[in-house]
Amino acid sequence: MMFLLSSAFVFATAKMRFIYLICNFLHTILLKKKHFDCLRGSIMTHLRKFVSSVPEYRRTSRGNFKHKLEDILMLVILGRLSKCITRAEILQFGKHHLKRLQAKGLFPYGLPSEATLCRVFQSIDDEKMADRMSAFADFFRKEISTSATDIICIDGKAMRGTLYENGRNPDIVSAYSLRSGFTLATDVCTEKSNEIKSVPRLLDKLDVSGCVVTADAMSFQKVIIDRIRDKGSDFVIELKANQRSLRYDFLKKHYPDGEYHAVYESGFSGFSTYYALQEVGIDCIVIHAADVPTTQYEETMKTDKVDAVKLVKSLKAGLLTGIYIHKRDDIDARAVVRLRKTIQKQLGGYKSRVKHLLHSNGWFSPNGFPNLAAIGRKFSSTG
Repeated sequence: MMFLLSSAFVFATAKMRFIYLICNFLHTILLKKKHFDCLRGSIMTHLRKFVSSVPEYRRTSRGNFKHKLEDILMLVILGRLSKCITRAEILQFGKHHLKRLQAKGLFPYGLPSEATLCRVFQSIDDEKMADRMSAFADFFRKEISTSATDIICIDGKAMRGTLYENGRNPDIVSAYSLRSGFTLATDVCTEKSNEIKSVPRLLDKLDVSGCVVTADAMSFQKVIIDRIRDKGSDFVIELKANQRSLRYDFLKKHYPDGEYHAVYESGFSGFSTYYALQEVGIDCIVIHAADVPTTQYEETMKTDKVDAVKLVKSLKAGLLTGIYIHKRDDIDARAVVRLRKTIQKQLGGYKSRVKHLLHSNGWFSPNGFPNLAAIGRKFSSTG
């Protein structure tokens, strides 16, 4: 038996990813509910407001439909929360709890068919649904993150198993709140778009003032950096070594009046980065890791991104004092001196081993090994 999946069915499957994000978000809320002061009433009340805010795309004036869009969304979300994956499992969940759903005013004419679910998620507007989800999530984030600076992590992922008509995988760019632990907003890249164009649209959906925005090297673009700065937030964006056009020349060209400072912890990398930054005019300091002020949260959630943000905040507040670094010529001379001392210590060890070998065989060498060659010939002739 052969099954043929139409492009409409595959793309409708992709729409379920938004429901998956909502369910992850609700799981986080349920785990942290005791910490919420904003939950006036049940989570179900807030969820009903969310699904009712998603705009109806069908012609409701004609009266040719039985099920409300908000009822269908509610069924899918509750099914996903109950670990139902496929549409058949979600409908089975609805049949099992149909009386309870109808007691809440849902599905007065019974459950929809699996084909109806497919058509609904094929035609629903991704952008409008993502905007409603952003507003839904932002309500809770503000209640959690009022007392501390939040870190917003932006990244894009390709949706495997889903294709546009041109054969390309659609990309979804997401903004994740590190402090609250859930996704705040998403943006779908269109067929002829990419992550660079999607990140500014994603930032427009969020209130990131006072936050630190992190992103990968693809987001190191003038339009993105300007958008982050205009919204009153700081940024930590990765810059790869092979991106020569995006190095200091880029900053100097587009932000000629800016002051640039850098900081990193001393370690195995040495001071080559320090000298390279100083040569292009960037003020850089190297600090000892133990001298960085660290909170209990930063010790528990220790990652490279968290450490980078910690250094930026401490540098901005003037809490860091760099270690003393010699000039590059002095560093080379000191390395030669250290190497000479190391060789001297190793030479003393080799002499002690030779002495031990001779003493253990009954031969006593004079101090300084003046006639070591003669002793060796005598030892070999009698051996």
